[in-house]
Amino acid sequence: MRRIISIVATSIAALAFITSCQTTDPEGNGTDNGNGNNNGGGTEPPVETVDPVEEVSGTYNGVLNIDLSLMGAPASNVSKDLTNEIVISAADAENTVDIQVKALSVSVAGMALDFGDRTFEACTVTDNDGSYSISGEAQMSAEVPEVFKTPVECDVKVEGTVTDGKLTLTLTVSVAELPAFLTPADKIVGTYDGLLNVSLFGSPVVTDEPKSIDILLSETSESAVNLRLEDLTLTIMGSEMPLGTITLTDLAVTETEGVCSFKTDSAQTITVENLGECSVEVDGTVTDGKVSTNLTIGYSMLTVTVTFEGTVVTE
Repeated sequence: MRRIISIVATSIAALAFITSCQTTDPEGNGTDNGNGNNNGGGTEPPVETVDPVEEVSGTYNGVLNIDLSLMGAPASNVSKDLTNEIVISAADAENTVDIQVKALSVSVAGMALDFGDRTFEACTVTDNDGSYSISGEAQMSAEVPEVFKTPVECDVKVEGTVTDGKLTLTLTVSVAELPAFLTPADKIVGTYDGLLNVSLFGSPVVTDEPKSIDILLSETSESAVNLRLEDLTLTIMGSEMPLGTITLTDLAVTETEGVCSFKTDSAQTITVENLGECSVEVDGTVTDGKVSTNLTIGYSMLTVTVTFEGTVVTE
């Protein structure tokens, strides 16, 4: 009997010890078994993580804001609010996106700056409690009307927000310096292919010879050109007489209603092969890429008249 009582007492003591090793969940959701493992009850829901890049990526249609400054001063008469398709997509670096603006063109006082489809790369995305801000910087060039020699170069600051799927985007475009304007001389520079005719004392000695002439910018004046005719050869009584290359310099160019004219102010003296020193005069016009020019070469009592009609092939 004592042995039975002893066994029962030992079992009760062991049960009490096991019970003392269990900790009740204060929320009543389960108990810990002492090994750090929850034996039951409810659990905290997992925290959802939001990817800012995914939240802002997509195609947007709406109003694009443009702030344009020229040489440090706000530009006037600028088309600031444009309707463009804008595509935002993930970039390589974390929390960055590429922003493509389709058909970006800005009008300034009636003059269009055409940027084409322009992508601003690696713009940073920041999560502001459900609203997302986008920022970046870039450089770009714009094709401009033919009055300029080169494209317009710009610095761009990109700023935008996406809230509830709506994008607001502003481009702050700064033009530090406008390129130089094209002069009439710039407009006629090039190589022209055409037909050459030469007469001596009024009689033809060269008829419709395929030839090229070059009109080059003057090295001393932005408003003047040089004219070069290479390998001029006369055929006199069946014999060829090479005159070599004829080069005239600093021919002033003027433009009137789309027609560019050039000529020598006075006869230039050049050395001509097989003749020596000669006086040369020239006058010509270029209209829509077509040149018409006349040269008069004088040597003693000899007068050589050269005419050329051609079309520009390289500029």
